[in-house]
Amino acid sequence: KEEPSTAMVDALEFYSGIGGLRYGLEYALEKLNKNREEQLKVNNVTSFDINDLANKVYQYNRNEKVNTKNLESITAEQLGQYKAQIWLLSPPCQPYSRNGQQKDIKDPRAKSLIHLINEFPQVQPQPQFILLENVVGFNTSETRQLLLNTLSANFYSIQEFLLSPSQFGVPNQRLRYFLLATKNEERIVTQYFKPINTTLPPVTQEQCKCTPIKEYLQNLDAKSENELRVTQE
Repeated sequence: KEEPSTAMVDALEFYSGIGGLRYGLEYALEKLNKNREEQLKVNNVTSFDINDLANKVYQYNRNEKVNTKNLESITAEQLGQYKAQIWLLSPPCQPYSRNGQQKDIKDPRAKSLIHLINEFPQVQPQPQFILLENVVGFNTSETRQLLLNTLSANFYSIQEFLLSPSQFGVPNQRLRYFLLATKNEERIVTQYFKPINTTLPPVTQEQCKCTPIKEYLQNLDAKSENELRVTQE
């Protein structure tokens, strides 16, 4: 039996943290590959983050160093040199959080994302897909409106979601904002007026069944339990 062919998906992570969005992409492709002859795999071009602690965790998990370049100074030319097919973004949530002051574009922590949005029209080549995640509050922000306007003007079709982990079987009730943008090959500029989705396309109840944390802990074997222990180091 011949080995299936493999196609690499070049990804660029912004605000990578400990790598959650990258893991999500890899997990999604793993599911997708079950119905494909050609197997899709993530080639992570580079990851950007300036949080030292998160970067240490990322490097420990992936054995890869994180790029600590300040995104407020990165240029469209530099971004284009990565030739990434998909951008993953999880920018700072403090400017938009309902528990904060919601300064939005006036918050210094929003500067890097605003800079990326302003540089984006000059990026060549532009990514085929963009996935951005943030807190509830981003969906009513000026930053979001600037992002939507920029993506629409650059021929992207946009979907937005407000979703909670509990909708995917994870015992955590925490609503989050997601934006998925896909490059429109017809290069048609359309004004964006679509409502934000609060559900995904139908899946079976078994797939969405939420497992209590108690069951996760009861099902741990000794090896897994030891791996989850935090040492003094």
